[in-house]
Amino acid sequence: MWRLRKEWIAIVGVGVLGFHASAAAISWNGTNSGTWTNVANWSTNAYPNNGDTVYLTNNGAAHIVTLDNSITTPGLNALTIGNSLGQTTLDITNCTLVVTNTLNLKGNSVLQIDAGGQFLASTNIALIVSGLSNTINCFNSGSNALGSVRLSGTPPCSLTLAGNGSSTATVNGNNDYFGLAAGDQYTLNITNLFLATYGGTITFGAKSVNSAVNILAGSVWNAGGLNLQEGNGQGTNNTITVNGGSLSNANILSIGVSYQSMTNLLVVTNGGTVYAGSPSGNASALLIANATNENGCVVTITGPNSLFCGNAIGATTNCANNIVIGLNALSAPGQGTGNGMIVNNGAVVTNISTVMLLSSGSFLNIDSGGQLWACALGGGRAIEVGNNGAASTTNFSGTGISLTRGGLLDVGTLVNGLLIGSALTTNCYVTNNAAILQFATASPSITVIATNNGNNLTILNGTISFRSITNANVLANQPGKTSLSNATFVGNNTFMLNGAMNLTNGQAYTFDTVYGPTNWAGLAMVNGTTTYRGGKVTIGVGGWLTVSNTTATIASNLACYGTMSVYNSALSFPGGLVLTNNATLVWTSNSTINVTGNLTLPAQMTFSNASAMASGDSATVLTLSGGSISGSPANWTVYPTDHRLVVQGTNTLSIVPRTPGTMLRVK
Repeated sequence: MWRLRKEWIAIVGVGVLGFHASAAAISWNGTNSGTWTNVANWSTNAYPNNGDTVYLTNNGAAHIVTLDNSITTPGLNALTIGNSLGQTTLDITNCTLVVTNTLNLKGNSVLQIDAGGQFLASTNIALIVSGLSNTINCFNSGSNALGSVRLSGTPPCSLTLAGNGSSTATVNGNNDYFGLAAGDQYTLNITNLFLATYGGTITFGAKSVNSAVNILAGSVWNAGGLNLQEGNGQGTNNTITVNGGSLSNANILSIGVSYQSMTNLLVVTNGGTVYAGSPSGNASALLIANATNENGCVVTITGPNSLFCGNAIGATTNCANNIVIGLNALSAPGQGTGNGMIVNNGAVVTNISTVMLLSSGSFLNIDSGGQLWACALGGGRAIEVGNNGAASTTNFSGTGISLTRGGLLDVGTLVNGLLIGSALTTNCYVTNNAAILQFATASPSITVIATNNGNNLTILNGTISFRSITNANVLANQPGKTSLSNATFVGNNTFMLNGAMNLTNGQAYTFDTVYGPTNWAGLAMVNGTTTYRGGKVTIGVGGWLTVSNTTATIASNLACYGTMSVYNSALSFPGGLVLTNNATLVWTSNSTINVTGNLTLPAQMTFSNASAMASGDSATVLTLSGGSISGSPANWTVYPTDHRLVVQGTNTLSIVPRTPGTMLRVK
């Protein structure tokens, strides 16, 4: 009996040495890589299991701990990974790991979730990160729960959340924050991962300095309808960069949200996208420096395919929300300065109801092909510069919008368009310098208050565009016609029809530079189907006609003394075309000019080919479908000389080439 009892006790002892039946603190003490269930690698000579607190913090050479035994609910109490000398990796393959309370990454740590593996944190777990070079690799095909992320350990600290392009992870937004202590510096990188957040508010850069969140290509951060805040609590020099990735489903995105937050930035670049704003519309989607004494907080949307959408669930819906730059208050001592938004290099901001620029020195710069579309949802104004309400008792100064180098500001279809200044504000402005200010109504509303205080709308070598309407008026900027007469015109400006038509009568016009800045120097017809009608069109010596990406018609006779440029378009002249001496015609190879009326050709003319023309009949530029050809084109210049001009019609045309090597063909 005694011997049997001893053996029984020994058998029980073997079981105890395998894994713990009760909670314990267990440390990895292996010096090399190894498996979780190898008891020799653990301080208690038993491998961890449910309820244990585990430390993978043995300093030394880089090593990998491979979980080869699933630990499911209730899971580990806590897990700490870190190595001050090398890198410690916990690899989860074909297993599940559940952690109940805390996952602590202390530097040089990797949580690797490979094929068949899964990491599941309980709802209230804290993912605490300190130290540099911390990584969670979600390389499995399933979903992982990471708990509530807190980058708040001893700074600086960093975390990379990586996926394989199809993997997902969720975080609990109830307590998500990054850098709460003064002076904290952190970096969060998200790459090739779909990250979903739920519950509460996510705060970036609360009191922290020089911290960064990078959402990289192939990644989507679905904010789950939460508010995202950057620069809370005097945070300074913090940056969120959406670099080819996407930040979506954010309710309100705030850049600089409390007292003395300085130079906090949002940058969307390389085709990155941001979707923010209430699905119900007409609320705030983006707040920039919306508190006292905040300076230099800037949002930049830059590069082709980069997008900011004022609707959290997508640009395809008709919902729109607001952008507010500066402090929205009737009385605001200690207003910040230098806060604003930049849209450039082909980037687009869309689904915006109203843009409000408040506080002195707030700015919106739309440059180099950038676009912003505001629609004034709910009857409000599309743009309000230096005017924060009916009372407008705050003295803003130097607040405004700059459109430059082909930038586009579209202020929508409603009568209430632009409001600039108030009785107290000074030097509030909207400036269109070689850019495009666009309306979808023939009678836009433009109100400039207290122009004697320097408040102004200035069109300098700019374009006024009308899109998708049938009653645009070429005389809209003349006194008594529309509120465009409230603008100050300087230089040589352009009247544009964007998929639009003008009035049927009273539209005879000479586009030229010699009649002053309120006379349009150029006519542009772009996109879709465009028609200019209502009277004879004259392109003066200093004037121009530009036709681009459209099927265009000049209904009445056109006389061209200046430059006519046709790009990727079909241009028809049912009323006839007169090309006068020294006129210039510029075209691309996939463009045609069809004259169904009379074609009058000059004795001297320059044909400039904007791109290489195809050979044969595909090179047709001028087609005469009726009427007659007149004129004596004896001194035409066609270049480059290795291309040809084809004049196609029913009549005979006598041409004497004057440029050696030029071939002129009459068909």
